[in-house]
Amino acid sequence: MRKGLKILCALALFATVPTVLTACNSSIVDENQEMVDSALKELTVNKGNVEVSNNFELTISARGGVAISWVSNNEAITINGSDAIVTRPTDNDASVKLTATATKGNATGTRDFTVTVKKIEVADTITISEAIAAAVGTNVAIRGVVSNFLYKDDSKNEGEQFIQGMYLTDATGTIYVYGPKVAQAASIGDEVTLKADRKDYTNDSKKTVQQVENPTEVVTIAKNKNVPLDSAIKGKTLAEIYAADDSLNKVFIADVKVQAFQGSGFVNYEIMDANGKYILLQGSQSGKEFESLVSNTYTSTAFAICHYTKKGAYKAVIISTNVQ
Repeated sequence: MRKGLKILCALALFATVPTVLTACNSSIVDENQEMVDSALKELTVNKGNVEVSNNFELTISARGGVAISWVSNNEAITINGSDAIVTRPTDNDASVKLTATATKGNATGTRDFTVTVKKIEVADTITISEAIAAAVGTNVAIRGVVSNFLYKDDSKNEGEQFIQGMYLTDATGTIYVYGPKVAQAASIGDEVTLKADRKDYTNDSKKTVQQVENPTEVVTIAKNKNVPLDSAIKGKTLAEIYAADDSLNKVFIADVKVQAFQGSGFVNYEIMDANGKYILLQGSQSGKEFESLVSNTYTSTAFAICHYTKKGAYKAVIISTNVQ
């Protein structure tokens, strides 16, 4: 009799285990869902600022081990982990829905946020050719694509270089913009607007170059833009470009190669065409920035004439190689 009772009690105990485990699992799920719901309720975007102009951080974790992921429905904001990367439009403000998904275990939930990416206020600008023609001292507003940089050797750190200025190119020409801080913050392919002071620079040859300096109010309109080459001059040999009086600040496309000329204690880098004519490249004294461009192959290359040598000869700036 007693043995039978023990068996019945044991069966009763095992019969209740699934119920207990189910209850425990249900309790865990409920607790996880409460944490997810709480995290979503407390979540904010950009500290509550619904209008954005710059990149901002997103929350990707919350109390209790809740993980949060994000999705954007508009390319004006792209998501990279916790970074919301803002690309401001130039026409109209962009309304963007950001969806946060919070998870913990099997518990999940979502919440939508709507933010407005403010459009870029593009200043009225003149063309680069108009800026070149402007009177010295005039503050001009120009728009163009960053096509190259002017490098200088760092006298304090042997073998190192720094960017001293940048070249802006539009459909009408190329101009040198002197301003280390602005240039160092830019990238090749940035389409920008800026204001700067027109200045003439005259070297030992007594030849004058038109450029701008002290750039302010710099606005990056777009990234990774192709340099506009539709109006680049084609079909000219380097000898013809070299001999012309009006090549300064113009963009040319020709088949050339980059080569190094080793002198006594110096090295010059130059572009040369198949006729053996060359034009020196403007750059640092070491020419370190040109080393990767040296080749025995002639390629279709876009370049601008923006400087003079001390003897009054043109110096070129490479804008793009392998031009199609």
